[in-house]
Amino acid sequence: MGRHGTQKGAVNYTTLDNILAWARQKGIAMRGHCIFWGVPNHVQDWLKALSDPEFKIAVAQRGRSIAARYRDQFVEYDFNNEMMHANYYEQRFGLEFTRQMALWVKDGDPNARLFVNDYDVLTGNRLADYVKHIQRLLDAGVPISGIGAQGHLHGDSFDAAALQNASIPWHSSSCPFASPSSTSPASTRNTTPATAGPRCRQRKSRPRPRP
Repeated sequence: MGRHGTQKGAVNYTTLDNILAWARQKGIAMRGHCIFWGVPNHVQDWLKALSDPEFKIAVAQRGRSIAARYRDQFVEYDFNNEMMHANYYEQRFGLEFTRQMALWVKDGDPNARLFVNDYDVLTGNRLADYVKHIQRLLDAGVPISGIGAQGHLHGDSFDAAALQNASIPWHSSSCPFASPSSTSPASTRNTTPATAGPRCRQRKSRPRPRP
């Protein structure tokens, strides 16, 4: 979301703004992908080179500015892409920093709905890991509103038995999970709300263009 350049402060919103304008004319709801991407080779070199205080300021500005600029224009956001596989932000500052990143987004838009999302889940290969990952985030107080499963299968096998475990309710000190819904026939993306009042509810994903 917003193409970061190789230099500090160089962000190009042109493509994203044009897509949003077109979608608005067509009455198409949009979801934002993604605010952060913590896989190390997708974290800008200039950002990694900052001192710890400067780094935190830059990340806070990113979260707040994106949310404020696009307030009420996205129905939901992928918060920090593919955290189960790698998260440079947490590696550098710990889990509390992940919670703080989400709160900075909420500073810009208190109504922003933040999703986790990852791959190799629909194969069943890393379903149990994903459950543990999400529970850990919720127990740490990260304000997650939903769960996404990417269609990147990254393997030749499909473990149907492992996916049967998805029908077992997930539990966390923060929220009792409902089981993930099946993927919509028109989309390989599955999204399940993680916090929907006193109990969690399922919502089958709808096909939406992704900026």
